[in-house]
Amino acid sequence: MKKLQETNYDVMIIDPVLPCGELVAELLAVPFVLTLRVSMGGMKEKHCGKLPSPPSYVPVQMVGLTDQMTFLESVKNTMLSVFFDLWIQDYDIHFWDQFYSEALGRPTTLCETLGKAEIWLIRTYWDFEFPRPYLPNFEFVGGLHCKPAKPLPKEIEEFVQSSGKDGIVVFSLGSIIQNLTEEKGNLIASALAQIPQKFLVIIDKIGAAVEVNMHTMTSADLLKALRTVINDPSYKENVMRLSRIHHDQPVKPLDRAVFWIEFVMRHKGAKHLRPAAHNLTWVQYHSLDVIVFLLACAASAIFLITKCCLFSCRKFGKTGKRKKRE
Repeated sequence: MKKLQETNYDVMIIDPVLPCGELVAELLAVPFVLTLRVSMGGMKEKHCGKLPSPPSYVPVQMVGLTDQMTFLESVKNTMLSVFFDLWIQDYDIHFWDQFYSEALGRPTTLCETLGKAEIWLIRTYWDFEFPRPYLPNFEFVGGLHCKPAKPLPKEIEEFVQSSGKDGIVVFSLGSIIQNLTEEKGNLIASALAQIPQKFLVIIDKIGAAVEVNMHTMTSADLLKALRTVINDPSYKENVMRLSRIHHDQPVKPLDRAVFWIEFVMRHKGAKHLRPAAHNLTWVQYHSLDVIVFLLACAASAIFLITKCCLFSCRKFGKTGKRKKRE
């Protein structure tokens, strides 16, 4: 830490998926910027970044729901939201709360430390995100790693041209290829061998692909998905539409990310973009204290009005009896 303190950093860029980066920034008293795609269930953005997440139309991340939910899907989304809240609090955050408190020498929490981030750079964009409320210190930088297309290497260009009118299929497994069993590899090869193209990119829910379960799929399932994506023109149309949306931005994602990082450096932070929600308790954030106060006022008013009415009834009742006797 002493060596780090001597470096005099202007800003730190941290991925909050794995804790402790923000703890180092706090110990060094350096402003920091968070960059991530999404945390487990979106809970860090929700609880630490105070990002509004009404379960009525904001689906819990990574559970396969959309913003157009049926009643039963809304029930499922609400239950999952509560589950993630409780699970993250009980089995993950509480451990880090204790660790951060010991490291900083004062009572604190992981979310309190993460909440001090000047800017949250979210690595996605509205082509893949459902419309939802965001805060001014949240910026989308999805696609910051993308570069303009370059000509294909000669050998690959020759391979593409040799495919004829059927074209090629790009099948990417990413890092999962390292854990792919021989059985699954043969299953994929068997399905690819049955299509006329020479070699798939999968994204469901937005009409850009067909989802197949890697653990339960058969060769026939994969072949059916391949043929659907290849032969149904709606998939290509949706991909092209999403591509146009993504590229139709006034500023490139990388330039936007650089701007906000340099903004934090120039102004020693971005406190003016940080919502006051970070200073509120859970009760205050949800206005439960205000609701209780208003209910108490309403109950008091009803009680007083009821008492006045009863008093008036007794008063006028006694007066009426006296007049009858007279």
